[in-house]
Amino acid sequence: MKLTGRILYLVEDPDMLRKQLDGDDIFPGDIERIEVLRGSQSSIHGSDAIGGVIHIITKRGRGKPKVSASVEAGSFETVRGRSSISGGSEKYHYALNVIGYSTRGISESKTSNVNPEPNDKDGYRNFTASTKLGLTPQKNLDFQFTGRYIQTTNQIDNFSATDGGPDQIDTNREIRRTQFIGGTTGIYKSFDGAWENGLKAQWTEQHAKTFQDGEFAAFGKSVGRKIKLGYHNTIKFNTKDFADSRHTITTGLETENEKAVTDSFKKSRDQDGFFGEYQLDMFDKITLTGSGRYDRNDLFENAKTWRSTAAYRIDGLGTKFRTSYATGIKNPTFFDLFGGNDDFVPNSNLKPESNKSYDFGVDQSLFNGRVFLANTLFFNRIKDRISGSGNSVINQGGTTKIWGNEITIDGNLTNNLSLNASYTYTNHKDTNGQELARRAQHIASTNIQHSLLDERARLFVNIDFNGSQADNDFDVAFNQSRVKLDAFTNITLGGAYKIYDGMIVKARIENLLDDQYEEVFGFQSQGLGIYLGIGSEF
Repeated sequence: MKLTGRILYLVEDPDMLRKQLDGDDIFPGDIERIEVLRGSQSSIHGSDAIGGVIHIITKRGRGKPKVSASVEAGSFETVRGRSSISGGSEKYHYALNVIGYSTRGISESKTSNVNPEPNDKDGYRNFTASTKLGLTPQKNLDFQFTGRYIQTTNQIDNFSATDGGPDQIDTNREIRRTQFIGGTTGIYKSFDGAWENGLKAQWTEQHAKTFQDGEFAAFGKSVGRKIKLGYHNTIKFNTKDFADSRHTITTGLETENEKAVTDSFKKSRDQDGFFGEYQLDMFDKITLTGSGRYDRNDLFENAKTWRSTAAYRIDGLGTKFRTSYATGIKNPTFFDLFGGNDDFVPNSNLKPESNKSYDFGVDQSLFNGRVFLANTLFFNRIKDRISGSGNSVINQGGTTKIWGNEITIDGNLTNNLSLNASYTYTNHKDTNGQELARRAQHIASTNIQHSLLDERARLFVNIDFNGSQADNDFDVAFNQSRVKLDAFTNITLGGAYKIYDGMIVKARIENLLDDQYEEVFGFQSQGLGIYLGIGSEF
């Protein structure tokens, strides 16, 4: 799915305040399901959801205590380990997970002619411990507690004005981050679930330090904190005599405080949001929704955002037509406004960017639900887009126009063979008529999975294609010029075999073609990699 603009990742239900998601923070086997909401979702989720929402729901513990563990090792001195314990009943549930990941990586700098340490590798380490606890003292009352501790070390390349411009070079520079995330929710239902009241409290804190050659670097420390409180009220009722209708009305309010401290500034801001949503289902065929939100922010003008959707289902044909229209906002970050390192020039005059997005789509179910097709035409109009300009950021005047089309197919071709594929075309132009940087017009992906030997074995192949895209190059004065990055295809081939119940061995090859490509100008990709692993569950 092609999402444009800022995307909000919601880990658990409700959100865990994660704006960025590292794939090493969550083990795929712990995910219950992933919900993707296209277009601006600011009317419910605020400014961080201008481009869409990816909602990740992890599994809750069920039944007797279950213990699992796995380890994997392979190319680039990569080691990944994971262990968990989970269980639960109708009254309680629990899940505890620990994940460790380490890789030596590669020298990401492509300009080796200016690299004083060509053998230096840009490694990465991650340690994550997470918990999900639930308590249901009575049928209509539910509490949930979630927590996550993340510690990462990311070795990065510095800049040098050698060779005519600020090229990326290895200089033993690394960023160490520690993040604490916690949340609790309480939900009370009455009248057989027709009336729901919920409270949530969320807290996140991140500490980051930059080191140069093992020594703490100037302008290298930052601390960020956010506290968020929220309440929602949901009422459901039916009107059989009026179009056999079901009605859902949700209202809520949120308040949050965000603080950031760096070597160059100490700032905070408060924001309050009020939102409401109405959903109408008629004849089990028509669904209409409308939502709105009002945000008060002490750094910017108050904002109003809206969203409306409509869907019509033709049950006998397995067809659904859908459309949506939404407005959204994206507030500048503290870093954009006030800076945080010695290379970046902040812009305290930035104002929020705003957008209008709308889409039209059709979904089609085939072969008794075994195959699902979807086609979506989408449009996005961004005003005052926040864009990089040399070593700073500006509001690009006028309207940035983005439109495109996405086609997806998901299906079980046979009992043992499944296919997931998508293709997205995106036309994106800024106010000067230039293509936006690091956005390919053509993106395609295919995943094929085949089970065999009475489902004891599984083979899969992932094929990802990224078309050519524009990027920026900078001279010594940070004047930028346009460059074109080549298209590339990344193939992953792998499989798993169940030795016996509770024991699985697995293997995969990443970047099978050993394609040397760039997603960001001046940074090369990781080549062919081979990984072997073993996992157990009891």
